[in-house]
Amino acid sequence: MLTRQREPHGDTLSPALRKREARVTHNAATTVNPQQGEPVPTVRNGREHLEPLQVSISEAARLLAYDTRTIRRLILRRELSAVGEGRLRRIPLQSLRDYQQRHLIS
Repeated sequence: MLTRQREPHGDTLSPALRKREARVTHNAATTVNPQQGEPVPTVRNGREHLEPLQVSISEAARLLAYDTRTIRRLILRRELSAVGEGRLRRIPLQSLRDYQQRHLIS
């Protein structure tokens, strides 16, 4: 019988964010240092690549497993920060991490 290992309480990423970061690391793309929020460049196919520090509203909804309307409401209530306006609006990944940290269930 297989048992699932428990993760330490210090890990605050949702499964979707954890999966995305694992995929980025596995693909040798750039990862973001979670303590400093700075991009860490990596080399892929002989070229240096940086992971975007912002995501679209639909990508944020997918990462948090929310509907896009919910993400827009969170922006209006200033629970998530956003850059830009209209269709070009982006949400910093750090804002998603901060939102999750504020809404952890202890």
